[in-house]
Amino acid sequence: MLGVIVALALGTVGTALGLFQARHDASRARQAETQARDQRDAALKAQAEARAAEAKERRLRTKSHAQAARLAMQRGAWSKALDQLEQALEQNEADQPDPAGLRLDRVRALAALHRTDEASAAAKALAGRPDLGKHEGPLLLLEGSLAWYRDNDPSALKKIARATQLKLSRAEAAFARGMLARTSVEAAQHFEMAVDLDPFHPPANAMLISILLLTGRLDEARVRLDFARRLFPSDPTFALQYAMLLALRGNEPGRARRSQN
Repeated sequence: MLGVIVALALGTVGTALGLFQARHDASRARQAETQARDQRDAALKAQAEARAAEAKERRLRTKSHAQAARLAMQRGAWSKALDQLEQALEQNEADQPDPAGLRLDRVRALAALHRTDEASAAAKALAGRPDLGKHEGPLLLLEGSLAWYRDNDPSALKKIARATQLKLSRAEAAFARGMLARTSVEAAQHFEMAVDLDPFHPPANAMLISILLLTGRLDEARVRLDFARRLFPSDPTFALQYAMLLALRGNEPGRARRSQN
């Protein structure tokens, strides 16, 4: 009898120890699972933070290229502006601060570099974007101006007229009115207003100076050219206009050099 009791006791103890060991093993397994999950979550968080940091760096880099392009455009350094815009546009579109605006600036740069066919093709591609928003008017104005410069096509003025019905800056609106003006006097007034509103508007400067040269207002043209050449030292348009001014005045090279001093 005693043996039976001892056996039962030992069995009970063994069962208890087995249950304790099982619970201990299960607890350790849960701890290991929790630790593994925490490590996995930490790794995923680190990956997400790394991706976010990379995305932020890309956005900052793209923004830097866009700002550099804008500064170059204001100086008339169109080749540099185009290079910076191309680098900005190489980034993922999601990282671009204003995808449509960057592409519109690229069209402006191509046009300023007299790469008219490329500018027209880029403008046509941009016109199909659904996110143009505030850029629709300026793009239409630019398309019309390109067609007018390239082909002297009267139908281009219809695009410019349509652009005036859309959102334009005050300087762009004045430039458009100058393009649509029926007389040189009226056109000059509008282009002058555009330049007063936005001194960094190369087409308005160029059109105003062209009218002044063609109407014989050479002293005024000289003042405007001195301003434009300082503002846009890399833009060949104003160098050509200055040569025209000298030709109209009958200046000799020696006198021309003295006038620049």
